[in-house]
Amino acid sequence: MKSKLKETIQKELDKYQTKEILIDGKTYALYVVPEYCDEHIALFEGFLFAEVKNKSKFAYFKTQYKTSAGGYTPPRIGIIIYEELLLIKDFRKKQIHS
Repeated sequence: MKSKLKETIQKELDKYQTKEILIDGKTYALYVVPEYCDEHIALFEGFLFAEVKNKSKFAYFKTQYKTSAGGYTPPRIGIIIYEELLLIKDFRKKQIHS
């Protein structure tokens, strides 16, 4: 199931332009939603989709990661996979679904 889910999510996200962002010392792809960006003020919002390799990184995204108010760094929605765990989080509203 996990591989089918990853494949489906990745297929849909590949339709979006990406920007590289740095989170906790690691580079991730931000899938930019055009309706929520303004290049004139360097505001880019979008999806963060990542499969993390350890539970501490999963916990970091679940409880510690906070977005900034603007710039390249604010993923709006995070979709994080660790082994069989799936985290879907709206980083702007601090709502967690896992």
